[in-house]
Amino acid sequence: MRQVVDEIIETTLQNYKGRRILIWGYKSYLANIIEAVLKDKGIDIFGRIDSNKVFSKLDNVYTPDILCESSLNYYVVIPLGRYKSIINCLRENKYERDIDYSYFCDCAISEEEYYYEDAHGNRIIGYSENAEFVFLGYDDLVEIGKGGNIAGKITMNSNSHITIGNGTTFEANLIVGNDVQITVGNDGDIYNSKQIIARDNSKIIIGDGFEYNDGGLFKCDEGAEVTIGDNVIIRSDSYISTQKNSKILIGDGCDIGTEFRCLAPYETSLKIGNECLISWGVSIISHDAHLIFNVETGDCINKAKKNVDIGEHVWIGNNCTVLPTTSIGGGTVIGAGSIVKGSFPNNCILAGQPARVVRRDVAWSKYYAETIEDIPDKYVNKTE
Repeated sequence: MRQVVDEIIETTLQNYKGRRILIWGYKSYLANIIEAVLKDKGIDIFGRIDSNKVFSKLDNVYTPDILCESSLNYYVVIPLGRYKSIINCLRENKYERDIDYSYFCDCAISEEEYYYEDAHGNRIIGYSENAEFVFLGYDDLVEIGKGGNIAGKITMNSNSHITIGNGTTFEANLIVGNDVQITVGNDGDIYNSKQIIARDNSKIIIGDGFEYNDGGLFKCDEGAEVTIGDNVIIRSDSYISTQKNSKILIGDGCDIGTEFRCLAPYETSLKIGNECLISWGVSIISHDAHLIFNVETGDCINKAKKNVDIGEHVWIGNNCTVLPTTSIGGGTVIGAGSIVKGSFPNNCILAGQPARVVRRDVAWSKYYAETIEDIPDKYVNKTE
């Protein structure tokens, strides 16, 4: 972002030539930064431009009509994504790029239905007409497979790579930092998700057939990794979050209910094995997230790394909470409302607050099974 601000400021200082400066975007965070930097350099801002007529009723906020053939009076700074409506407005009113306005994102050198490239080295390969891309840096690459569709507002910094597989729908507001990798496999459906955030040097790898509809916040912090296997379903109003250098792994074939909370704070790891069934309202967390200190000594008493490891084919009932420093063996069933912390064996039933083993030597079926022979052999085991 610093490079973007520097380029906008440099272009403005070279070209505004004493004209009144208007900044486009009343609620733009970047516009606030640009205004502050210009004021530090002794340059006053005449006002803001915004197409929203509600904002234009405020003091020093104007509609685009103020630009009507007035390039001799105003220099316009646009710290926003690339909007064709803004570009058309400027050109219709005979504003010339750089000479009369500074617009970082107005630098396309190729703009076709299945290909976009700009002067900053950013490229989009594949169909992207339903998305609004905001490139705030350089050398980003977005690849969209055959039959794939990306929609929403996609804000990217520098040197990041997004790959959307064949036949995958990706509809979300996405914020991408520097040096980020996001890969989504084929035939997935990420629909109406509130926001996905991938900060600097993070990685999100998602397999084929992923379903994540009406999802809540999905955050991958700096240096963190989220890996999701093939044919995973995560239902609505769920929340997945890592903090710096943490890892979340969700295995193949997991089926996860609504209001799922999955948090991996403070350089911890959280692993969910293949073919797990997780009911609604379940929370899994690999660290306390907030530090606690001994008042007498000043020592932190919960700083140690505390991971969570859930084996394959585990069934977690509704409203359960899995706490840090927990391992659960494969094939285990956890009763509704349980609070789970500690080490537990395979093929048992856990229940209670705190959870304890209430039955051993069990096997369960995700689908209707008339006999135990209908359950795959690898999940039919005695408790060790």
